[in-house]
Amino acid sequence: MKADARLSAEEEALEWATEYFRKSADEMTPEGSTRWSLADAVDGLLLSYDDSPHSNGLASAKETIINDVMLLNTDVTSPYGYRGTLKDWQNGIGQLTVGQRLGVLAVSTAFAGPLLYLSGQDGGGIHTRGSSSTGKTSLARAAASVWGPRGYTRSWRATANGLEGAAVLATDTLLVLDELGVIDSRELNAAAYQLAIGHGKSRSRRDGSARAPATWRVMVVSTGEISLASKVEEDRNRRARAGQEVRILDIPADGGKGFGAFDHPRAGEDSAAGLADEIVRSAEEFYGTAGPAFLQKIIDAGIDKITDAINTAIEAFCAHVVKFGTDGQIQRAARRLALIAVAGELAHDLGIVPNWHKGEAIKAAEFALQQWIAGRGGSEAAEVIQSIRAVRLFIERYGDSRFENADYPEGRIIPNRAGWSRAKMGTRSGWCCRRYGGRKSVPASIRPMSPRFLHCCAAAPTNSSGTTAFRASN
Repeated sequence: MKADARLSAEEEALEWATEYFRKSADEMTPEGSTRWSLADAVDGLLLSYDDSPHSNGLASAKETIINDVMLLNTDVTSPYGYRGTLKDWQNGIGQLTVGQRLGVLAVSTAFAGPLLYLSGQDGGGIHTRGSSSTGKTSLARAAASVWGPRGYTRSWRATANGLEGAAVLATDTLLVLDELGVIDSRELNAAAYQLAIGHGKSRSRRDGSARAPATWRVMVVSTGEISLASKVEEDRNRRARAGQEVRILDIPADGGKGFGAFDHPRAGEDSAAGLADEIVRSAEEFYGTAGPAFLQKIIDAGIDKITDAINTAIEAFCAHVVKFGTDGQIQRAARRLALIAVAGELAHDLGIVPNWHKGEAIKAAEFALQQWIAGRGGSEAAEVIQSIRAVRLFIERYGDSRFENADYPEGRIIPNRAGWSRAKMGTRSGWCCRRYGGRKSVPASIRPMSPRFLHCCAAAPTNSSGTTAFRASN
């Protein structure tokens, strides 16, 4: 039988509960062991105590605790578990990810969950995107092994409400979601915001009074063959929002070395397939010890001391990688990756991943930020990037049929004219359109480009004739 409770952080209550459960162990379980969980017991960290003979005293939470209510004999299956020792995990996943930037990034994300509260950040995470058999799932399994077994990796095939329940179970740790392609695009549109914000859907009781919504803090490691934006836009009536893209960052599963998501294969091999398989086998064999040990080390070192250290390191990372005047969306993404980098470096400094090199997690996060910026099309705001893409697509689609040649008038009528094009030596050098004051004054001929087209025009320079010019390169 398991007994769980949500307790205050007061020292007296904590000592009382510890002593009570220790004395009651023989009465509560035939094996003479008991588990109990503390949510928000010590400065917001999710902790639990395991008095079984093979435990070091710290284990992962086994029950769902919501709104200060004790839940006994619930039908919720805990995703947590452990097998082997911390040393076994270090010689397995810890060693196999050395020198693998995306591997270090994924495992560092697993360690970042408990730091969300200490750093004052909302949840978020990374989505590794790439074609089949590039090593995406292997990296997700490596991250999951920090906290639990194979079953810790969940499928994206769920509703937004189902993902809400999974996030509650993973509070202050890690939520691993595999294969984005299986979720309905309408569910993903809500889930991408919901997972990062940390608040569930508001619901009412039978009498009409409001129930307190579920809350959580969680980091996410996701995989898929397509990006979150592409999946959301499978529904023609929806478009990906910038807020979704900066909460769960889309990182290509490509190390740029010709080995898929890996930087190098095992010694003597010319393919990373063997390395990917070994990571999966190691995650199957040893798991669930690194995360609890990481928490114990933080407590032993002093939570206040660790809090000051991680916040200072986050600011230093952002100051190094973010240029002055960079768009706010880039700054938000950099701050999220800074937390991941700091978590990885802290895990190294505390001896959880001693095989990693000093600074390896920081380099992995810097690489991820560069890949994310390149993948989104630049360092401007997402809305501006989308506007430029919309204008480019419009010109490519309609060309001469909607734009009149300003240099060599052909005397033909251009129906629904959208603007003018300029040509020199037989090649197009640019296009221009008249700038309008608002959507209501936009002729029907260019409304297919609105409102993103108007956003782009508003940001572009206007010449004395009242037209906005676009270079051919745009």
